[in-house]
Amino acid sequence: MGEAVEVSVIIPCFNGSNVIRAQLEALSTERVSWPWEVVIADNGSSDDSTAVCAAYAGRLFLRLIDASDRRGQAHARNVGARHALGRKLIFLDQDDVISHGYVDHMAAALRQHDFVAASMDHKELNPPWAVESRAFAAERGLRSGLFPWAYGCVLGINRRLFEGVGGFDEDLPCAEDVDLCWRIQRDAGAELFHVREALLRYRLKTSRRDLFFQGMLYGRGGAALYRRWGPAGMSRRSLVDVARSWAAILRRLATTRDRGRRAQAWYLLGNRIGCVMGSIRERVVFL
Repeated sequence: MGEAVEVSVIIPCFNGSNVIRAQLEALSTERVSWPWEVVIADNGSSDDSTAVCAAYAGRLFLRLIDASDRRGQAHARNVGARHALGRKLIFLDQDDVISHGYVDHMAAALRQHDFVAASMDHKELNPPWAVESRAFAAERGLRSGLFPWAYGCVLGINRRLFEGVGGFDEDLPCAEDVDLCWRIQRDAGAELFHVREALLRYRLKTSRRDLFFQGMLYGRGGAALYRRWGPAGMSRRSLVDVARSWAAILRRLATTRDRGRRAQAWYLLGNRIGCVMGSIRERVVFL
């Protein structure tokens, strides 16, 4: 069966035993037109994630790969891709849940296009207040920037293209998915095609701590991305916008009792601090 695999679904895993079961359950009900596999790249979990995943081996052609030699989602994805048997690579995350037909829609699109991205839903897995905590510019489409881009958890890439650009950059603290999307389009000339029929249910952070640290990580990643892509035209906030943003965040934390708006303020506070930390580390101005 391994030699016949055409599609590899790659999931980086780190201490995800409380969430990955839902993703695997959804995958186990998929009916795919081509031989396929699920590759779990474990990034050094200390919980029972690997046992949870192994329990699905009888319902899926599933392989567990050790990716614990270096911490980071980008590394786990790259290790999973290196061990994948398929020519078509579909990347997912451990804490989201695909809709029915997702793998088949993505695999079919990869027969026509080298580089594709699914749609995202942010409402089904999350309480309404959590949805208010993040701004999603293009929920049912691609995000804009130097080139269109999408989150790593909804990307599908033909293996030859993925390997040709070197995969995800493991040195970036975050935003490695944005960087990969832009490199593929700039260096390989492949357009990112939106697969509207494939829908991923995206799970948001819901604790104040998780929102803050996610925002911080994204801020650091944004600064690292700007150092690399600023000369190519990547935009940044003006100092006036930065000052207004800080004032709005602090005012919201001090005055509002709305749970969603406070959650958004904690995320944005982490993001702004992360931008400062990243700017110092990368020696750029990205505030």
